[in-house]
Amino acid sequence: MGSRIFDAKYALIGEDLIIKENVRIHLNQNNKIIDIEEINNVNNKFLLIPGFFNSHCHSGDFGLYNKFPSGLNLAQLVGDNSVKSNYLNTITYNELSDNIFKFAKNGIKNNITLYCDFREGGIIGTQPYLDSENMNLINFNFKQVNIDNINVTILSRPESLEEAKILSNNFGLGIRDIYYYPIDDLIEFVNIYATNNKPIQIHVSEDLEKRNAWLNDTGETDLIWAAKNLSPELLIHTNHAEQYEYQFLKEQNLPISICASSNNITKTKEIDWQGLQEIDFPTKLINLGSDNAMFSQNEIRNEIKNIQLKFNLDSTDLLKISMLPDKIPSLNLVHNIEIGKFFRGTFVNVKKSITNHNDVISHILD
Repeated sequence: MGSRIFDAKYALIGEDLIIKENVRIHLNQNNKIIDIEEINNVNNKFLLIPGFFNSHCHSGDFGLYNKFPSGLNLAQLVGDNSVKSNYLNTITYNELSDNIFKFAKNGIKNNITLYCDFREGGIIGTQPYLDSENMNLINFNFKQVNIDNINVTILSRPESLEEAKILSNNFGLGIRDIYYYPIDDLIEFVNIYATNNKPIQIHVSEDLEKRNAWLNDTGETDLIWAAKNLSPELLIHTNHAEQYEYQFLKEQNLPISICASSNNITKTKEIDWQGLQEIDFPTKLINLGSDNAMFSQNEIRNEIKNIQLKFNLDSTDLLKISMLPDKIPSLNLVHNIEIGKFFRGTFVNVKKSITNHNDVISHILD
């Protein structure tokens, strides 16, 4: 691939998503941005954005999208012996692979340019990513898969320590509720992946029963214990966390992924939005996720609409939350549109002129 040039009538540039008009982006042969210039006139109606970041999802159950029974709770939908687990245990390898790549293509359609995929099933669950012949593996500080300019951070779920040693060569670690594991195994899993410099992300405080069980067993909540002992770069859900725990995360500068639409479907507690606001929890530590593919397409617009209703954010912060993973260590090299970073942009058609971030939101949510 040689050098390339892209023009856009408008573009969101840098970590502050500064609106620039009549923009030309220059890329080198490695898809890295080498220059950004403002030219006299661009004859198109495109807004160039970094693309949406889906901070948490599970692509394997996309074949169940909009096909699951209504009225079920969290355990019945995604727990052991649930609709999801029974489905994943009975589909063929080809069906799993088809789900994973249909989900990726669906993300392209929805202007997703980066997402984190928790892959159940140990080695078999991640194998479709390694089997595909039409993908280019890009190695930053871990393996990240690039499919037609949509990028996937893959978090594996090993079923044994031996699997962890194999999976950690290529993928990050995606831990389900820590209550499912012996403490010694948790520590060993983390050590194996950390030795290979791979990211670690963890479900915490999604299931109240398991949260309380961990608290009774250890004297600390699963959130506090995981943050102290497992070196995560991102904590998933946190919807049963209390205000003192968010204060702890704020002090540790540890980001979270909120999957509000999924919480509504699984009938779990909604995140404490008021508590977050009372302690002035930094918006830079908030990320949005769609969660299980049986619940949601690979898209983030519904999550944006949800957080608009619950959290007092200005338009600039709302855009940053939905687009920029700048406080997640393994991802902060890959997403902003600025010189020196790899290009991960996507184009949105605009019908009217854009002068501020409110205009941008109205276009992308239209």
